[in-house]
Amino acid sequence: MRLLCPGPMPVEGAGCRYRLAQYLPALRAAGTAPALAALHSATAFSLAQWGRKAWLFTLDSLRRVVALAGSRNVDGALVYREAFPISSALLERWLARSGLPII
Repeated sequence: MRLLCPGPMPVEGAGCRYRLAQYLPALRAAGTAPALAALHSATAFSLAQWGRKAWLFTLDSLRRVVALAGSRNVDGALVYREAFPISSALLERWLARSGLPII
C-alpha cells in the first residue's frame, strides 16, 4: 500500500517529527510505503529572510500541487495537519473528490 503523507513542514520541524515521522518505520513494517511530502523545503523552513522565504514558499506551493496531482499513484493519504495552510482544506477536498481515501 502506497501512502502519501502531506504536511506543512519537513522532518526538521518538531510537528512533523512528533506527529508523523516517528511512525514511518512502523508503517513500513506494517507493509505500507509512506511518502512524506512536506510543503516547505528544509531550506525554506530554516530561513529568516522574508523575501527569499516568500519566493521559496511560492515554489514549494507549486511543488505541493504537483505532488497532490500525482496522488493517483498512491492508495491513500495520511494528513496530520492541513495539506496547504492557506487554503482552508481546499486541497483535502480535492483529494476526497478524487476518491482517494484520507486518514
